[in-house]
Amino acid sequence: MHFGLLGACGLLVAAGIGPAAGAPRTFLDAGQWLNAVAGLPNPSLTLSPEIGPQNLVMADGLGQWTVDNPLTTVDVGGQSLTVSRLAAFQFLPSGPPPPPVFSQGSFFIPFLCDFRYTQCIGLQTLEVTFPEEIIGFGGDLQITYWMNIGVPLFALAATAAQPIPPQHQVCIICRYDGFFGVVFDAPIKTLRLDWFGGAQSHSAPDQATYVQFSNTFVVKVNEPAAAFVFGGALAVLWASTLFGRRLIPNVAFKQKSFLSAR
Repeated sequence: MHFGLLGACGLLVAAGIGPAAGAPRTFLDAGQWLNAVAGLPNPSLTLSPEIGPQNLVMADGLGQWTVDNPLTTVDVGGQSLTVSRLAAFQFLPSGPPPPPVFSQGSFFIPFLCDFRYTQCIGLQTLEVTFPEEIIGFGGDLQITYWMNIGVPLFALAATAAQPIPPQHQVCIICRYDGFFGVVFDAPIKTLRLDWFGGAQSHSAPDQATYVQFSNTFVVKVNEPAAAFVFGGALAVLWASTLFGRRLIPNVAFKQKSFLSAR
């Protein structure tokens, strides 16, 4: 019945050829993403949930850390120093962004590395545990990065990124601002995102990648009785996509400030 609902709304589009089996399918077109979601058994769309720091595990070249326990020990000139991973977020022209924040309907992830140390101190790998299994998510993405996007899941966004400032001919500081959606091969409860190979690489370039989602919906596969949720969420998401309205407030940090001194 979902294909009938989508057809009535004029949302169905021709499906593209997806990647190899087992790989997540990513989309920059909301209609194509909705078409893929409609092909799932009994899908439902709900606002992405608020996720507390206890369900976020970060990692860098020195191991795992959390917001509540960000300290690590480094060797500097033969001396052992205790430093906070949160200090890595201070070295930005507009001041520090927060650590990853997952609010209802939006989330923000700052991947970066403190270049003062030979091993990366900062955020190279993030593992997010959702309250329930999901099989996809989609929403308005603004992703800003230097030279290389660094996160394989968002590689498609780099193909449509624009240089900042826009008059530059070469994309050194790059930004994609538009829709992004993903459908996974199977339901997941924990999502792992690696930046430049993840924490196991023990180093990262002097770069940063800021990921900001708003108007974000997660996709779940439910029993048939729960499938009615799909229609109402689709209407809100599609209206947001068509008219460019920010229906869900962003988290407090605004990416545009991160370029203010560049």
